Amino acid sequence: MTEPTAGPYSAAVGENMRRARKNAGLSLTDVAAKSQDAFSAPALRAWEAGERGISMDRLKQVADIYGVPPASFLPAEPGDDKPLVLTEDMVDLLIAIGDAFRAGRRRRYALLTEDVPDGTP
Repeated sequence: MTEPTAGPYSAAVGENMRRARKNAGLSLTDVAAKSQDAFSAPALRAWEAGERGISMDRLKQVADIYGVPPASFLPAEPGDDKPLVLTEDMVDLLIAIGDAFRAGRRRRYALLTEDVPDGTP
């Protein structure tokens, strides 16, 4: 899975991730172990430092380990005094949209590289 590119928003998300990890009393190594090798301590460090973007799938996995909602990692928009609230259903929908996009990309690639019978959607 390709992670999103990093930017100022990634740095703000990473800062919130670091704060949540420390509040949970976990080290980077602890979190990597709890992920059952889904991601490494260096990857976590890079996400927290804002050096790499993080996908919604990974964000949800990390939030589950910390016992917090994924939206708690997302920074508020400038001038917005209300925190962004995403329900579990909303996060699942965002993940499903990403999965559908990736599946569509694979399908388009298959159509370009394989002989596909006429009439195939």
